[in-house]
Formats: sequence, structure tokens, C-alpha cells
Amino acid sequence: MTLRLNNWLLQSPAYVPLPICAQLGAPLIGCSIRELVSNPAVQSEAVIALKETLDLPILMNAMDLSVEAEAMGCQTVFAEDEIPSIVGRRISDAAQAADFQPPDVGEGRTGVGPQVVRILKNHCPETPVLGCMIGPFSLLIRLVGATETFEITVSDPSLLMNLLEKILPFQIACARAFQAGGADGVVIAEPAAGLLSPRAMRQFSSDFIRQLVSEVQSDDFVVVLHNCGAKTAHLKPMMETGAGMLHFGSPMHLPTAAAQAAPGLLIGGNLDPYAVFVSAAPEEVRSQTEQMLQSCAFAPHLVPSSGCDLPAHTPIENLRVFLEAVRSAPKAAGNG
Repeated sequence: MTLRLNNWLLQSPAYVPLPICAQLGAPLIGCSIRELVSNPAVQSEAVIALKETLDLPILMNAMDLSVEAEAMGCQTVFAEDEIPSIVGRRISDAAQAADFQPPDVGEGRTGVGPQVVRILKNHCPETPVLGCMIGPFSLLIRLVGATETFEITVSDPSLLMNLLEKILPFQIACARAFQAGGADGVVIAEPAAGLLSPRAMRQFSSDFIRQLVSEVQSDDFVVVLHNCGAKTAHLKPMMETGAGMLHFGSPMHLPTAAAQAAPGLLIGGNLDPYAVFVSAAPEEVRSQTEQMLQSCAFAPHLVPSSGCDLPAHTPIENLRVFLEAVRSAPKAAGNG
């Protein structure tokens, strides 16, 4: 399989930055985060404003990990200036697990992301666009509860496996909705799996993501597996998924990940969203970016990025400095 987006990134003479930054478009157009995550026209306008302000080379819809769980009946708390959060539990016993059935894609806000992608591709046909959705284990803990899920991985793993088997077709359908909207790929956000052991990650996350990848990844549609909690011990089960890009947060030792990547596999990340992008002065952002790039100077398959999504109050000058530092850095050859 020849992944078109991967080839474009590998063959680029300079590094191509991929900050996860849709929220920063909200203050540019004067909307709330609540409006951003609920209205595809508003979200698209915000992302387009960001592109025009910063010349972003790749676009994404907002990373909102409440969308799928909300559509499945979880209680969602909205705030005006923060991404929504899930509270409580949708499934609290074996009977509820047995009766549980995922909704159709398009119910609730599950149609927002694909609509945003379609609008972005129509407006910016030459710019790669990625969709963003939640991963299987991260969705599972929103349904069952975080503490309870980790306990059940030991006490009754078959209950979780059965739920994951029900969730998988829904997630494949979500990815295909982005594909139908014209996306060049999809980011599968699976941060909760970074709290598992490597063996448990393989069982409760990677095996299911591998099935999703086999169903949807194609020459024109790459799967990006994002895990902002993963460490070097998690590299093997994540690489076994077959995803075309692995995207990490600050806990990952990025040079190790880059050194272990097979030819053609992209490695993204991993500057800390808060410690670097939100809190640091612009010159410190530049310094941190340059240090990251120098540590991976051997890696043309690096996709410099924020380690996770940037909040709306991130100083846009810090993002501008990051983009400038990435674009001006020398890039090695190889890893084709």
C-alpha cells in the first residue's frame, strides 16, 4: 500500500508541522467553544480563519472526545470555553452491557466532524484534511467509567471485550464517514490506552485499532493513531496496528520512537501543549521546538506537532513561532 499523504510528507524538502489547534480558531472568529463543537459551519469558519492566519499546511476538525460517548447516551457537560466532558457512567452492570447497542453514525453530534471535513475540502481542495475521532478503549472508559474499566480489565475482561466488539463497527462507520467527506485520513485519539500495560494495550486497544486500520486505510486515506499518554514500552503494540502515523504526547521519548519506526511509518509529536504552547514565552517555544527537532535530526519521517490538542487560550504567537521554527529546520533524507 502506498499512502499518498505519507509520501507527500516524506518527500517534502522541509518538515511539515501538524499542530492540533482547531480550538484556536474560536477567538479569531469570536465564537465560543460550545458553538465550535456543535455547529459544523462555525467550526469550519474557525479552522479556515486559522489557516489564513498561520498558513497551516494540514487541517483538522476539532479534537472532541465527548462526541461519540454523548451519542451513546452518556451525560455530557458543556462549557462555553472548554471542550465538553463526560460525567457519570452509561453502563454500570452486566445487564446494561448486554443490552447496549451503539447508535448510527450521524446521530447527535457524530455528524459534525464529517461535515466540517467536507466543508474544508470544498474550501481548500489542495490542502490535506484529517478527521478526528475517539479510539476504542478511550470510548469504553467513558461508557463504563475510568476506575471501573481498569478494575474490570482484571476481574471480567470478557465483558469489556464484548463491548469493544460492539463498538468496533460503529468506529469503522465513523472513519468511513470522514472518508466519504473527502478526508485524507483520520486521527484516532486513544489517550486512555497509555494508562494500560503494553500487554493490556494490545488486548483492549491495539487489536481493535488494527481491525479498523485494515478496514479503512488505503492509498488515499491514512490512519493516524494518537496517544498522548504512551511511553516507549507501548511502541510495539502501537506499531502492530498498521497505522500510517503514530502521534505522541510529551511522555514519549520521540527519538526512540523515530528510531524504531519501520520505513514509511511517520512519527508525530510531541511538544507539551501547556508547558510549552500555553505557558512559555515565544523564544522558549522556539528553543523547545529546535531542541525537539535536533533530537530527531536523523528522522525525515518526523511530523513536528503539539503533543495533544491546544486549548483556545493558547497564545497564537507561540503557535506562529513553532511553525516558523519547524519550517526553517534542516531535514534529513531517507525513511522512504
